[in-house]
Amino acid sequence: MKKILKKIFRSKSSISNWLLILLVYMMFISFATILDMT
Repeated sequence: MKKILKKIFRSKSSISNWLLILLVYMMFISFATILDMT
């Protein structure tokens, strides 16, 4: 996870970086929601 974040912040294409961050964030939110419902 940390390696992925380092790669994201090292590269300069900020738009794709934010899309990646958003994707990971959404996955985390949905995962937390699933855990919450059980």
